[in-house]
Amino acid sequence: MVLALGRRGAPRKLDVSGEDLPNVVYRLLEPERFAGKRVLVVGGGNAAADCALALAESRVCASVALSYRRAELARMRASVPARIAELVTAGTIVPHLGSEVIAIALDHVMLRTAAGVQRVPNDDVVIQIGGTSPSDLLKTIGIEVVEKRGVA
Repeated sequence: MVLALGRRGAPRKLDVSGEDLPNVVYRLLEPERFAGKRVLVVGGGNAAADCALALAESRVCASVALSYRRAELARMRASVPARIAELVTAGTIVPHLGSEVIAIALDHVMLRTAAGVQRVPNDDVVIQIGGTSPSDLLKTIGIEVVEKRGVA
């Protein structure tokens, strides 16, 4: 028997002040919820890129920004970086690469960058940094857990 678990049910947290505010979510259901808002997507993989693309391409947000701790986006399908680059060039997505969210407020986020701490005006935050599996729970009830990444 195989029990295949995704990681959507328990999103990984940033562990920063303000993360419990009502303007912080962990998934994008409909871009329209963010109409007229300045939105920051946090993460650098496919989920974050897809989220930023969906928000930017919907054209309902006042602005879309993307924060990722590394200087370049990583772990993406081949077609995604080119689409992100197009929207960055067009000014539709504002990149904050090499940044780390250190605090969230209702009207801004604080980012740590190589140039120092920046206050970025913002209304909503969508965190897309992965999740945690219930491995410990499964182990306590006697289920052997074998993690496979990127393998079908």
